[in-house]
Parts: sequence; structure tokens; C-alpha cells
Amino acid sequence: MFRRLVKINQSNSLFLFGSRGTGKTTLLRELFAGKTCLWIDLLKEEEFEAFRKHPEELSARIASKKYEWVIIDEIQKLPKLLDRVHFELEKASATIKFVLTGSSARKLKREGVNLLAGRAYQHYLFP
Repeated sequence: MFRRLVKINQSNSLFLFGSRGTGKTTLLRELFAGKTCLWIDLLKEEEFEAFRKHPEELSARIASKKYEWVIIDEIQKLPKLLDRVHFELEKASATIKFVLTGSSARKLKREGVNLLAGRAYQHYLFP
């Protein structure tokens, strides 16, 4: 694995975009090791189906334990889940932060989905 020179600001929620195979997930596993994180991988069929059918499942999982971070890998597979993320960020007592990875920011923008308008930084990981 190549060492990355990218500086990920961990004081706010963020999107991490980059081509497939650039090491987004590997980078996040390294950066967030030892932190209380809820990891959701939408490449796993069972995870994808659970959230596709019931996006409110995200709120239930967050409420079940005190997490610092929620990391959702491959968010472009289920863009409507961004509305639930927005809901969680807007809660009055929201102390939780999100990291959302995806390979196609352009696809999300083209579909007109909620990119959390100023509530999340955007970072790009290049090959």
C-alpha cells in the first residue's frame, strides 16, 4: 500500500470520493482504527438490502450504541440513504459524524441527490 499525503479533516462529516481501487476503505480503516465507529458496507448484499428496504434502520443502529463516527462505504449504490444521514446530522443532540465514500461524485450530482449542502466536507483520493 502507498502512503497517502492527503490530510483528512476529522472535525466534521465528510465525503471521500475516488476511483475504484484507490484505497479509500483502506485509508479509512487506518485513520479510524481505535475509534468507536459503525461501519456500513453497501457492497455487502445483506447491508444493501436492509437499508434499501428500510433506510430508518440507520437511525436504529446509531441509537443502539454510542458511536463517534458512522462510515458508509459505497454510498453511490444507495443515494436515498443520504436523506437519512441528513436527518441524523440535523438532530439537536447530534454529536456523531459521518464519513461517506463513493467512486462517483458526478453520478450523485447528476441524480440530484442530497449532498448535505455544507454539512460535510468533500475530499478526493486520486490514483
